[in-house]
Amino acid sequence: TENPIGGGYENSTCYSNINTSNDVRCLNPGGNVNNDAGFIINFTAPADSTVNWVWVRAEFATVTGTANEACQIALYNWTASAWRQVTTSGATCGTTDVVLSYNITGSPNITSFIDSNNFFRVMVYGNGTGNDDITVDNINATVYYTVPGDIIPPNVTINSPSNNSNYSGNVLINATMIDNI
Repeated sequence: TENPIGGGYENSTCYSNINTSNDVRCLNPGGNVNNDAGFIINFTAPADSTVNWVWVRAEFATVTGTANEACQIALYNWTASAWRQVTTSGATCGTTDVVLSYNITGSPNITSFIDSNNFFRVMVYGNGTGNDDITVDNINATVYYTVPGDIIPPNVTINSPSNNSNYSGNVLINATMIDNI
């Protein structure tokens, strides 16, 4: 699941635009050189699962492409309580979509970027000396996970024949089984 955190610039309708790669964009204005534009998206992997890896992908650009802005992805590091840039477009982002991705895999990345509740936070942003606005077409995460095996046996109740009955030949047994899964 995903849960966007807004910068106060766009409404929730805009955030629904970033669920699909379809050239329908969500705009976040930078405002000034001290306010880099960006989006923070919270994702939650399925509960009671073991996350093996997460692939994060974003398509975004600056509005004018004239400012010295690099498009970047950062992940929140729960161990360090700080954001960590994981990939960048280089010196300038431009007005054409940049597609950036990062694979969260292995230790310590899994435990650093994904908390004990399988929650992780992704930020896409323009970073630089300019004040360019940022437009996001798509932010998504693919999570590969495993669930624990079933270690609780099912509860089986034999309804008929009655207990301690003696039969010969073919016997039809009626039973009810309840499993925890």
